[in-house]
Amino acid sequence: MTVIDQKAGIEKAELLKQLRAHVARLSRDLYASPGEAFTHVAVREYFDVDDEDALEYCDVGGGHDRGVDAFWIDDEDRRAILVRTRWATRQKPFGADVVREAETAYEWLRKVGDGAVSGAAPRVIDAARRLQRLRQVEPDLPVHIHVIVTGSFSEGADAERSRAIEGLEGDPVEIVMVGLDDLLEEMEERVTREVGGTRVKPVEKFTLDKRGFFVHRGQPEALVATLSGYELAKAAQKWGYRLFMRNLRFLLAVKARGSVNVGIKHTLDDPDERRHFWYYNNGIAIVCDSFKVSPEQTSVTITNMQIVNGAQTTASLQNALAQLRRDNKTQVLARIIADPGDELEERITFFNNRQNAVKSRDLQSNDRHQDRLQRDFQKRTTPWFYERKRGEWNALSTEDPGLEKRLGKRRIDNEEAAQAAYAFYFDPGRARADKKDLFQPKRDGGYYEDIFNEKRTSASLLVPYLLAKYIRARKNDYLKEIRPIDPRKATIDEQRLLSRLWLKFADQFILGAMAFYIDKRGGFEDSRLEQLLANDDDFDGMVGGMYPVAVRDLHPLFIRKEREAAPRDRQEVLIGEQVFSAANYVKTHWDEALAHIQAEWDTHEAVGDALAGVPMLCLEDWRSGGT
Repeated sequence: MTVIDQKAGIEKAELLKQLRAHVARLSRDLYASPGEAFTHVAVREYFDVDDEDALEYCDVGGGHDRGVDAFWIDDEDRRAILVRTRWATRQKPFGADVVREAETAYEWLRKVGDGAVSGAAPRVIDAARRLQRLRQVEPDLPVHIHVIVTGSFSEGADAERSRAIEGLEGDPVEIVMVGLDDLLEEMEERVTREVGGTRVKPVEKFTLDKRGFFVHRGQPEALVATLSGYELAKAAQKWGYRLFMRNLRFLLAVKARGSVNVGIKHTLDDPDERRHFWYYNNGIAIVCDSFKVSPEQTSVTITNMQIVNGAQTTASLQNALAQLRRDNKTQVLARIIADPGDELEERITFFNNRQNAVKSRDLQSNDRHQDRLQRDFQKRTTPWFYERKRGEWNALSTEDPGLEKRLGKRRIDNEEAAQAAYAFYFDPGRARADKKDLFQPKRDGGYYEDIFNEKRTSASLLVPYLLAKYIRARKNDYLKEIRPIDPRKATIDEQRLLSRLWLKFADQFILGAMAFYIDKRGGFEDSRLEQLLANDDDFDGMVGGMYPVAVRDLHPLFIRKEREAAPRDRQEVLIGEQVFSAANYVKTHWDEALAHIQAEWDTHEAVGDALAGVPMLCLEDWRSGGT
């Protein structure tokens, strides 16, 4: 399915321009080449992850990656993902070699997991060995190999994919080929979602069986009907993601990401089972502006059709469009609800998705604490915009062009704020490893009520948010500084810089260290936090002074962990379980890090002021300013 050329969508040329701009910026600031930068952009856009995750997944060891451009284990979807990319400034068909490269990368990765080779980056060794251990318990755990290119694929590439899959028969591996149009389509979906809504209102007509529907004459009015699976698949082919803009689970069911429901696929692949689809499937839920049943009761026309539950069902039907075209007996149960109003529509979407593992800030966007915090930020002496819904700022600033002029860069994203707050007040490791659960209620194993409750104020969110923003900027400065360094030819000074590669992944640990210092010098009472925020220059000076102290205190910990895990001989490299990965360490070891920071604090306090020269926190300022 390719929808980027539809007039209602964003022009392909504009999307391509954005893609190239992202690659140019990252290759200038963070990566050694446009190819590496493209991998980051491709992973971020195609898999809908943030820059923090993309940076980690693409950290595979540079010249030692053997064709593995990105690799990670997706615990939520129970799969491993390997990405091989090819970048070219000129669009062209890519041949069989790019598929062979991906296959070779996977074979090498298996050898890393088996301990048969060495030389991989520590994070890749750790992930490969973890994959091997998981497969010992779960032999069918799949690996999805994604080949992502800035062009199309030749017939030879398609043939090579078929050969590779046949050669890997018995190994749970899937090869997904992603061309430029597929990648740009994912970019369009994200951009359109972030600007706050659809640009078109899908209108579709479906055949009705007189015996297979009834109208619920309530408020709002609803239609329960049996729809043709073929007609629904055609609608999905025509409208693409525009049918799912209000569906919280759409991104979990996109066709090409390799996670289409296996049970649905098997049913649709079997001609006999296909006609029993109505009995096996729970059906779909649709909200719309209106529906109209024809006078003959043979069809229904749905205006502004939005599938709020059943995206995976619909995506699977679309994938089986060719089979359905030949055998049009597949039927789907549908509930179609007309003009439910914003509040009811939101609740319909919420409860239709609640039984599934939806982990999204969208589920909490209208929670009373989110609403209160948005008002509180607006009431601050210097107002801030608290964005509690994806695309909210873009939508409102489009309607009110003066909004950006009035607020400038004073915007706080509640998802970023939640992660920063949890790292600051609770556990930086969990804030990094479990960020998908920050908006999950505690009854479902999440942390939402810890972060958002009656005691949470704008100041208590703003302080960690601003600290996290500063830490991220300094990390980017560091990555830009080391970008041109060749580790094999590094000078002594350059080696010192490279010894701090842990900075790529330790944002939350540094934030946790800063929280430790602030707690030592005044605590977290709202009055104290407001005091810190009262003067922008003083606050900036405090943050700038704390950052090097946090790096000073954490650096010995990471150096020690690396030394402890360093192999003593080649045999240990090949079979050893002990591999230090900073990216993994910062997700699970905050208690150890906190004990280390406390020890560093005690050592410095024994001979002077541990925060000497840090505005508002050094002993001189703290004692004179009070608490």
